[in-house]
Amino acid sequence: MPQLPFSTVEILLIDEMGKEISGTGIDTNIVGRKEAGDAREQPRVKLIVVRRLSKATHENACGIGLTDFVTQCVMDEVDLEATWINCLAAGHLAAGNLPIYRHTNRDTLDLAISQIGLIDPPDARILWISNTKKLVEIECSAAYFEAARDRDDLEILCNLRPLPFDEAGSLPDILSSHLSV
Repeated sequence: MPQLPFSTVEILLIDEMGKEISGTGIDTNIVGRKEAGDAREQPRVKLIVVRRLSKATHENACGIGLTDFVTQCVMDEVDLEATWINCLAAGHLAAGNLPIYRHTNRDTLDLAISQIGLIDPPDARILWISNTKKLVEIECSAAYFEAARDRDDLEILCNLRPLPFDEAGSLPDILSSHLSV
C-alpha cells in the first residue's frame, strides 16, 4: 500500500478526491483518518485541503467530511443529493459534512496555514499530492527538505521553490509542476 513519506503533516494538499480513488474520496489509510478531524495514528495529518473532485466521481463527494478545507471549485462540482445518498447508504453520515471553503487555491491554503498553530508559514510541514492513489511524486515544503535529502528511498527532483500560483491564485496539477520530492 502506498504511504506518505513523512509521518507528521500539518497540511496535506490534495489535487483531487473521488469515488474511483477510494470509497471515501480519499484513502483513509493514507491520511490516517476515519472521521472528520481524526488524526488518530500514523500518518498524523492535521489538516486536509482538497482542490477539486475527479471527473470520474460524477460529482459524488462522499468523504468530503474528512477534509477540512476545499476550494470553491469543489463546492461548485458537488451534487449534494448524490453525496448524501451515498453517505446514508454507507452509514457514514460524517462523510457528507461540508468543510470550510474559499474561492482560490491561494486563499484556501492561506486559511489552512492560519490554523496550524504557532508555526511560521515557511516552517509549516506541507505535502502536496495528486490524490491518495498516486503517491509516486510528492511535493514537500522546505520543512522536510533535510529529512528528504537524507533518505535513500526518496529522490529530490528539483530545488526548493515557492508554490507556483498563477495571477488568479490557482495552482497547476502537481504532476505538471516540477516536483521537489
